[in-house]
Amino acid sequence: MPTVKVYVREIRVLGSTVFTVQELAQVTEPYLNREITSEDIESMRLALTLLYVRRGYSTSGTLVPDQAIVDGLLRLQVIEGTLSRINVEGNYWFSSRYFTSRILRDAGPPVNVNALQQRLQLFQTDPRIERINAELRPGETRGESVLNVRVAERRPIKGWLEYNNFAAPSVGSNRVLGTIVDENLFGFGDRVSVQYGQSFGTDVNAHGSGINDNLNVNYVIPFTPYDTTFAVDYRRTDFTVIDSSVKALDIEGKFESIGLFFRQPVFRTLSQEFALSLSGHSESFRTSLLGNPFEFQSGSTNGLSQVSVLRFAQEYVHRTQDQVISALSRMSFGLPVLGATVNSGRDQATGEFFSWLGQTQLVRRLNPTRVTLLARADLQLSNKHLFLMEQMAVGGRYSVRGYREFSQLGDNVFLGSLETRIPVYTTAVGEELVYLVPFFDYGRAWNSDVVNLEATPSPEWLASVGVGTIWNFWRGSRFELYWGQRLNPPTQARHTNLQDYGVHMQLVVQAF
Repeated sequence: MPTVKVYVREIRVLGSTVFTVQELAQVTEPYLNREITSEDIESMRLALTLLYVRRGYSTSGTLVPDQAIVDGLLRLQVIEGTLSRINVEGNYWFSSRYFTSRILRDAGPPVNVNALQQRLQLFQTDPRIERINAELRPGETRGESVLNVRVAERRPIKGWLEYNNFAAPSVGSNRVLGTIVDENLFGFGDRVSVQYGQSFGTDVNAHGSGINDNLNVNYVIPFTPYDTTFAVDYRRTDFTVIDSSVKALDIEGKFESIGLFFRQPVFRTLSQEFALSLSGHSESFRTSLLGNPFEFQSGSTNGLSQVSVLRFAQEYVHRTQDQVISALSRMSFGLPVLGATVNSGRDQATGEFFSWLGQTQLVRRLNPTRVTLLARADLQLSNKHLFLMEQMAVGGRYSVRGYREFSQLGDNVFLGSLETRIPVYTTAVGEELVYLVPFFDYGRAWNSDVVNLEATPSPEWLASVGVGTIWNFWRGSRFELYWGQRLNPPTQARHTNLQDYGVHMQLVVQAF
């Protein structure tokens, strides 16, 4: 039989919401203004379907509807794939809705398998999920698909016991802490943690219990499929100064803080994340001497200082296979509300202020040596003299090792650290258990709008070089020991505490 040919002047592609008219025309233009056969029409149909498949829309396709070609007009119909149902199996701690609501964000229509795959890979980065697999199957109607998801979860309830010497020696440098965490309390991906601890001193000049109660309670819940989170945070610390030189004065203090947080990732992929957060905090600090309120910092009223702070932060993380770069910018606005202590004197701390905190960190893995490099820098700047709870500390494990904790406090602070983690013991399956950690730390603090000699602490800067070790002796458990050599020691250095010898240690045991 002779091949049937038709003359085509116009081709209309119906039902496409993904591609522009120009993109579709690149496929259909070679068939315009000429006679084409049924084989040509089929080739064009396949080319349009392939256009979808190459972009990840593998459940979409093109049909040639029954029609009479009048005035050279040919119609092609695109059926864009939809997801009719999501089945979730294997979940015990998570609700099924936690998965379905997030999958639907990337489910179109039309369904894009690349977007679905990336969503599943994002699930896999969640430490609460051990494994997640999915299968996309045809639905009952043309263009419809069913997604079957199977999840293997990790137990969300964990507990740790911890000892460290990271507290100020004047209140007892030795701390004992207990922490309980449920990382999926009600199945929504919500997390609650409770930590309680006390400190005690064992050296000659600071003996006994210093921090009587150290309580931290935190609850975080994601309340939209876009991972918008709301958090409540409560902290309280009661302490007594046990340094023998002032112990008879019965100096006591109480710090209390409550914060409300909102956080929204603006974009999130496997390699990058950018998020914005807004939080409000109410903080108070009370001090007493011989049982009576006493002002240890200029600006407090009857031993009480209060601040009400609104914070706006921007966070960015970039990940590759061998490197992670993170950055934080946070603006804090001290507001004259909710009983905040406000002063106008230059030599007085005030609760009405503006401060900015910038933090950046680089973690890079050097292959094939498997050595990890860590570089960190923090900078806080303030326009006014701050109360103690808004100042930053210099000295100690997490700022400048080799010095006492809280060696300096300042409104403005710069911290820098370089660290190398060298694996010295690795198991046969490649698990790194013991690291040698040489480091260099630097820090400097100075105050704002202070006319007295305390504006710049002495010494003006702290720096140290040293070495440490990290031993991951059990899953979730580790021991850390650091020794730092001071490069700018204080003029009247004491040697009554391990911190005075540059030693910082921590033991964390995961109980369950």
